[in-house]
Amino acid sequence: MEIYRADRNCPKFYRNFLIKSDNGRSSLRITNTFSLKVDSVELEATGSNVRLYLEPKMPLISAEEPLPPRGDMHEYFAPTSRLSRIIQ
Repeated sequence: MEIYRADRNCPKFYRNFLIKSDNGRSSLRITNTFSLKVDSVELEATGSNVRLYLEPKMPLISAEEPLPPRGDMHEYFAPTSRLSRIIQ
């Protein structure tokens, strides 16, 4: 981390942290689980903390529009899917 703090090579740190470190790979799995993507990675000036800036991968579902009943969830997310055509 001292090397990255000295040369400020953020793209290289981004790749190495997310792909090669255990904490980075774990963070990447968590972001994928919640449909997020890592926008940037920042090494904090003091200590060895890493801050991830996240963005949603897809538009989030509006809180004003409630989800349909459980049986109709597949149609809500994939209205043109093969399964919805079979059910119709």
